[in-house]
Amino acid sequence: MQAEKGLKVQTRSRLKDIAQNLKLDVSTVSRGLRGSQRVKPDTREIILAEAERLSFHPNLLARSLVKKASNLILYLTANFREYEADLPAAAMSRTLAGYGYTLLLGLHFNKSDIFIHLLVSFRQGAFNGLIITPSREDEALKKRIAACADLPVIFMDRHYKNIRGTIVTSDNAQGVALLVNELKNEKCSAVIDLFTEQTSVQAVRADALHSLCKKKYRIYFNIADCTEEGKTVAIFSSSQGRIRRALQNYPLLAKRNRILAMTFDAWDYEHPSVAGAYYCLQDLEKMGETAAELLLEQIQGKRKIGRNYMRRIPVLGIRQYGA
Repeated sequence: MQAEKGLKVQTRSRLKDIAQNLKLDVSTVSRGLRGSQRVKPDTREIILAEAERLSFHPNLLARSLVKKASNLILYLTANFREYEADLPAAAMSRTLAGYGYTLLLGLHFNKSDIFIHLLVSFRQGAFNGLIITPSREDEALKKRIAACADLPVIFMDRHYKNIRGTIVTSDNAQGVALLVNELKNEKCSAVIDLFTEQTSVQAVRADALHSLCKKKYRIYFNIADCTEEGKTVAIFSSSQGRIRRALQNYPLLAKRNRILAMTFDAWDYEHPSVAGAYYCLQDLEKMGETAAELLLEQIQGKRKIGRNYMRRIPVLGIRQYGA
C-alpha cells in the first residue's frame, strides 16, 4: 500500500543512518552503542548523542518500548565499595522481586562515558526505573540526569540541589549530632569542615555541623587555614578519602595536633596521622528497601514523578575504628 502524496512515512532509524551522518563505519557505531572500550570516549559520546537525536532504539529496546514493561530496574552507582553498595542492592532486589521486577547493578566507576551510556539506555526504555547515587559534580552528567526527570527515578544517599527529584538518605542532621557528641570526651578544641556543598545532603551536614559547633569550637573551612598547635582537632567529611588526601597535602597539621576523623562511611580507616576515627553507621539496608518502595510507587502511578521529596532514614549509631 502506497502512502498518500504529501504525507511523510516515518521510519525507524538504523545504524546505517547514524554511521552516514557521522561519517563512521557501521561497526564503529555498533561498538559505540554497546559501550565497547575499543571506541574512544569522545567518539562514543558523539555516537550516543546522534542516536538519541534520531530516537534510535536497538531491537531489544524497541520491544521494551512496545510492551512498556521490561521489568528491569537499574541501580547506578560508582562501585561496590562506595557506600557498601551490596547492602542496599540486596534490599532493593528482595523488595523489587516481590513485584516481579529484576534489579540490575550498573557500575560507572566515576567515568562519564559509562554513566551517560547507561542513562541514555534508560531514557530509551531499557529499564522501567532508575535508582541512582550521583558521583562527582559534572555538568554533562547533570544535564543527562535532568533529562530523565519525567521518568521513575530515585536518588540514593545524595542529590544535586538544582535537579528536582525524590531522594532517600540518612537522617544527616542526626548523624552529625551523634558525631559532634563524641567530641566532648575527646576534649576537642576545633573542627575543620570538609563537607562540600555540591549536593543537598552535603549542605544539610554542613549546616548541622555549624549549628552545633559555632558556640563550642573554632570552625575552619579549609585545612590550610587551621592554626591550632598542641590541640585536638576534628576533621568532618562525608568520606575518609577526602580526609586522607587533606592530611597528605598538609602533613604539618597532624604533626602539631592530635587529629580525629569524623565521617559518614564505613571503610577500614588506616592512617598513621589519625589518633581516633569515628563513623556514622547508616542503615543502608533500610535505605535500599525504601528506595525500591518509592520507585515502585512512581511506576504504579501512586507517587508523582519529578517532585522534590526527601525520605530520611534514622542512623543506627556511631562506631569507632578499632573499638
